[in-house]
Amino acid sequence: MAVMIGSARHDENGGINGKAGDQANGTEVSMQDFYFHKKGWIALRLKNKKLRKKLAQAMIDACTNNHIGYGQNTRYQIFNAFKKYGKIKNIKKNVNGDCSETVRTCLAEIGIEVKDFTTWNEVDALLSTGAFEKAFVVTDPAQLQTGDVLVTRSKGHTAIVTKGANILSKVITKNPYRLSQSVIKRNDKGESVKWLQWQLNKKNKSNLTIDGVFGGNTEKVVKSFQRKKKLTVDGIVGANTLKKLK
Repeated sequence: MAVMIGSARHDENGGINGKAGDQANGTEVSMQDFYFHKKGWIALRLKNKKLRKKLAQAMIDACTNNHIGYGQNTRYQIFNAFKKYGKIKNIKKNVNGDCSETVRTCLAEIGIEVKDFTTWNEVDALLSTGAFEKAFVVTDPAQLQTGDVLVTRSKGHTAIVTKGANILSKVITKNPYRLSQSVIKRNDKGESVKWLQWQLNKKNKSNLTIDGVFGGNTEKVVKSFQRKKKLTVDGIVGANTLKKLK
């Protein structure tokens, strides 16, 4: 099972300004497996643990109510309808929202009122409420808990984690990826590289994105780790480096 996120994604034509309501078989506002956005994710976590679950449920209600669709020019319809009907799941007329206004409406449902925001200023807007812990950069889905709010590192997209790693596994302390190579080096791809990136994040307190691609950032962190452990600094993960990583 995977970490799941929910968001307002696109209109019925794959664009940004469609008809009110979900005209695309429930996919305009919907849940999907977590993915790494090309702009990178920042996560915000509510201080109140009970509210985290309620926030996730609010997004689930938005994703499963086909009266709610996607539209940037009509983005305020979802918030206004929520004010009328009292709950997202009770909205009975076709309305639209965009990704940020849907998140804002979900927050309103759990009693956190936030002034109008977009993904440009969402992090600051949410932190200003005092309801959230310090924001952090997402490098591994194992970091995410149910109810976390995701925002791209620059203007782009926002979502809510509807099923986090804390639900899938109460304590994630063991590397979930499989090491099958005796040597891992630049330009390698796959599960072993993910294993390496996970270990480096744990052992070297790094912030690598676990994408299974051994690129420049991964090589830089490998060299840093080798330097600290007084190993040959070549960026190649062989027997000696693997031993220290394990």
